[in-house]
This record gives sequence, C-alpha cells and structure tokens, in this order.
Amino acid sequence: IYQQLKRELAVQVEDSWPSDDSDSSQIEEWVNLNKQEVLRRVLNNENLKKLALSAQSFAPKTNERRYALRELITAIQFSRRLGHPHRGMFSPQVYALVYDEAVNRTLIYVCQRIALYNPQRGEFMTWVNYRLDRFIRDARVQSVSQQIVDLDSLDHIIVSRQAEVEDLATGVRQLLEEDPEHLFRREHIKNRPDANFRAIALKKIAGQRWREIAADFDISINTISSFFQRCCQKFRPYFRKCLC
Repeated sequence: IYQQLKRELAVQVEDSWPSDDSDSSQIEEWVNLNKQEVLRRVLNNENLKKLALSAQSFAPKTNERRYALRELITAIQFSRRLGHPHRGMFSPQVYALVYDEAVNRTLIYVCQRIALYNPQRGEFMTWVNYRLDRFIRDARVQSVSQQIVDLDSLDHIIVSRQAEVEDLATGVRQLLEEDPEHLFRREHIKNRPDANFRAIALKKIAGQRWREIAADFDISINTISSFFQRCCQKFRPYFRKCLC
C-alpha cells in the first residue's frame, strides 16, 4: 500500500506540479490538496480491509501484531473515512471535544478487538464507524443546568455559567503548571521522562488533538492516550481535593 502511495504521489507531481512562478503559499496549498486526494484514493475500503486482515493474521501481543496495528491506525487517520455522526446532539465546541475522545476510544477499540472484525459482514470502515457512532451516542450531556467536570479525561467541561467554567479551567491549568508536589512530572511513559503527565495534559487542555500530541513526542497514539487515561484516573482524587 505504501509503495502504491509513493507511485501515486510521483504521478501526481509529474502531471500537475505548479508552474515555476508559483509562490510558496500556492505550492504549499497544492501539496496539501494533492496529498489528501492521493491518500483518499489509495486508502480506500479495500486497502484498509487488507491492512485489517493482515493485523488479524498475527498472534495477539506479538511485535508483528503491534506493528500491523500501528500501520492500520495510521491508515485510518489519514484516509479521511471516519464519519462525523450526531453533530446535532452537541454544540460545535462540545462536539469537537466529544468527537476527539470518541475517535480515540474507537482506535483503541480497533487495536484491542481487531479479531472481532468479520469481512463477510461488511466493509472494515463500516465496522469502525459503527463503533465511533456508539461512542459518540454514549457521550451524553448529563445536565445542562449545572457544572459538569469530567476529571477522567480533562476534556469535557460543560457548564451553564461560563464564568465558573473559566475559573475551574484556570485552576486545572495552574495546578498542572505549578505541580507543587511534582506528582505530575514524576508520572511518565517508561524511559521517556519528557513524556510526563504534566506535559501531555497541558497540551491536551490547550486543545491539541491526540495525533498532534503523539507526533510531538514521537509516541503512538494508543500508548500516549492510554497512559493519559490511566493518569487521570490515578490523580482524580488529587484534583478533587485541590479544586473542589
């Protein structure tokens, strides 16, 4: 598949490279548009299914299975074939948070349950998008009249009084930045003290997507997001004690 990507990109460059008098912004726009077109063309349903079946063919917990899953997850993200269901259930700002978390949960589900995919029952991305749909529908707003803070993810802050939300968000950010007991800095991914909970959480509450954060640390999305969720669970009592 990746050889096919290289060939398609080479053909695209040869056929439609901008003229020599194009400025840098025009060239950058051309690169982005053509890259997206080639990725969507090559990462079609059939090729994504092949990657999924390849991952299934390796025994669980082997390096081969892990490598195949990394390739599959990367392909899903670049394919632009993930749906955006149930936009009307949330405001645009809240939907962005809910969607990002639902995509993360979906990709983790794919890694953990790839053996459940049955190609005889439908396309691979239909299976993936069904799970994404379920995760978004599960993310229900519990109350619109009072403040809700989900400290399990630090992602969802849904309130009826905007001023109180800003105060609480500021408190969370300050606690992470100051880290008075050095708890957050000490909790890090194995052999990666730079990839600590404090650094990851600050990027997350600043609005960065998991794909961006993973790229910043050169760590897989599955590894970094799973670590983040475990830390949120671990520090939940500490956040409550300091902020409530």
